[in-house]
Amino acid sequence: GPGRSAQHEGNEIESPEGRWSHSTLCGRTWNRMAAGADELLPLWRDPAFAPTCRGCLRILDSWFPTADTPSGVWLLASVVAEEVTRFSSTYVTGVPVEHVEVTRAAIRKVLRSNGFRSSTRVANGVVQVWSDDAYDALDPAEIRTRVTSALQLITIGVDAAPQRDPDAAGGRVDWHTWVIE
Repeated sequence: GPGRSAQHEGNEIESPEGRWSHSTLCGRTWNRMAAGADELLPLWRDPAFAPTCRGCLRILDSWFPTADTPSGVWLLASVVAEEVTRFSSTYVTGVPVEHVEVTRAAIRKVLRSNGFRSSTRVANGVVQVWSDDAYDALDPAEIRTRVTSALQLITIGVDAAPQRDPDAAGGRVDWHTWVIE
């Protein structure tokens, strides 16, 4: 097939009509990512022809059919919103990839309905949720108590530190506890 050969070095100024677009899906211009192009990459390296920026991946994601929203997502969102309201942040583990976006949207919607702007981020399969508005609404004395308790735990050690109330510290919320698929 066509590719790098004696007849086609891949260095033409104009690409053959209809073969390549001059920009990625999100509108940015392509970098020269083909293996061996301009001799920057060795010929044996795998070429990176796929768009990998977040904008392009979002566009590609919109082309796939959406998964049905499982029952319990709104319950999970309200539990997460309660945690964020109490502690200003939390994280959700175990969210299946096909349900990450609907989960993030549901959490933000519940927090917005409670009067809190929020942000979400996904890293290593964990949905992180935080709200600066919720933090600003916390009692400063409570924040001071939590920080002091955490510092004592660090300096004294787990064995010597006084027992903590498990409800006094936020933690993870697990998808499978609240959502039935």
